[in-house]
Amino acid sequence: MKKLFLGLASVATLATACQSDGIGTNPSHDLKQDSISYALGSLVGKGVEMQFLSQLPFDTINTKALAAVFANSKLSENYINGVKMQLDTIYTDVFMTAFSKQLSGEKMLFTPEEAEKLLNDKVAAKRAEEKKVNDALAAKNLAEGQAFLADNAAKEGVTTTESGLQYKVITKGNGAVPKSTDRVKCNYRGTLLNGDVFDETKDGEPATFAVGGLIKGWQEALQMMPVGSKWELYIPAELAYGERGGGAKIGPNATLIFTLELLEIVK
Repeated sequence: MKKLFLGLASVATLATACQSDGIGTNPSHDLKQDSISYALGSLVGKGVEMQFLSQLPFDTINTKALAAVFANSKLSENYINGVKMQLDTIYTDVFMTAFSKQLSGEKMLFTPEEAEKLLNDKVAAKRAEEKKVNDALAAKNLAEGQAFLADNAAKEGVTTTESGLQYKVITKGNGAVPKSTDRVKCNYRGTLLNGDVFDETKDGEPATFAVGGLIKGWQEALQMMPVGSKWELYIPAELAYGERGGGAKIGPNATLIFTLELLEIVK
């Protein structure tokens, strides 16, 4: 879908006019999300018209039957579940009403331009809210990490490097030390400051990595560790996943703790 969309003068004023289109008829629905569901359904219908129906070698087609097939298909379910991540709630009944009406050539509540603007405004608002939440979490994680590292630096056995990486030697190895171009085999366990485990190798299943492709904290540590070593690493956010975080489990600006065992340099 192109970049999205309309400022509705007032969603509330649409309630009466939209009854036949499924908007404002369900008291459990949010009226604004009704409009967004309708706008999305109309645009998907328009896309089917332009990219599919116009290519068919038929003079006529039962568009209501086509819409019904789509409504009950896995494709429809997967698509709607996917867009919910960007648009919050999508009401399937309203979406399908607009989709069917668009395919049938009926008069729509919104022009394509209005529908696009409505959806784009929703996406922009959602992203702004997500950024606000993410920024607050990033600030909280950064402050907690800095406090933890400052306290941890004074503990016995903990070494702090120039970059800010902290480590504690649990087992001292006596093998070769990897270079940035090497591949290594390791056991590891990663936790957040609250102790939650976000990743680890399983018993008897070490992982193999290219040293140069790892987060900065690991790269630095591995190039100081002789094979056979087992260290505990305390990695500040800037040497880990930074402001972007690392997937669902590692938040923005998270300080990470790893137990890292270097088993061998892979030849």
